[in-house]
Amino acid sequence: MDKKEPTKDTKKKRKYGKSFYIIFALCMVAMAGAAWSAYTSVNDYMQPSVIETNPKTEDTKAPTDATAGTQTTQPMTETQPETANVVNQAETALLTDASSPTENTTENTEDYFYPVGNQVLKEYSGTTPVKSETFGDYRTHNGTDFKSEEGASVHMITTGVVNAIKTDEIMGGIIVTENNDGSVTTYCGVKPSEGLKIGVHLSAGDVIGTVGSIAGEAKDGAHLHLEISENGKPVNPEEFLNKHNAR
Repeated sequence: MDKKEPTKDTKKKRKYGKSFYIIFALCMVAMAGAAWSAYTSVNDYMQPSVIETNPKTEDTKAPTDATAGTQTTQPMTETQPETANVVNQAETALLTDASSPTENTTENTEDYFYPVGNQVLKEYSGTTPVKSETFGDYRTHNGTDFKSEEGASVHMITTGVVNAIKTDEIMGGIIVTENNDGSVTTYCGVKPSEGLKIGVHLSAGDVIGTVGSIAGEAKDGAHLHLEISENGKPVNPEEFLNKHNAR
């Protein structure tokens, strides 16, 4: 029999034995394991674990809850003083309103009287000059002349203190009083009562003297010349007495 020469395929098969395939299989397994390990590491890197995120979420909520609790407590604490202040202001307003009528009533309790009756002989002229029958010229008349009889009683127009007692060549006997209402009264042509002294406190209606003579207004007849000033400025005596319901 003729022997057949081995073909190239047969030589190759003989060339690689079982050990080659075993080693090849182990290499493939190792490569597959390395590939799986690499995939797992990449996947873990791309997706953070839940354990890391939960504490962050809880930490974020905790300050929010604490802040909310603080905000809820503060308005309640702050509104209490405001409410108390409102109540105090209301009470103060009520007390002020209640005290006002008492003050007004006290001011209005002062009595006012005409010094010698209410018949006006010559009116107050203020800054307007009027004719003087005695001197025959024009001059201002800073008081009101109330007609009366010589020797008639002169009364305090309101409560006050005697500030001055003097005699003037033109206006005769003069008595000046500072009144409780802040006004100042000058009585001209008066003979002071005996015992009347400076500093004496007198009530409305008290007699301070009698009607005398006024050389500067002699041709006008017997009368009392009355002057009143408020805040250092002369005012119309007739209007002043009428405003205070003098009697």
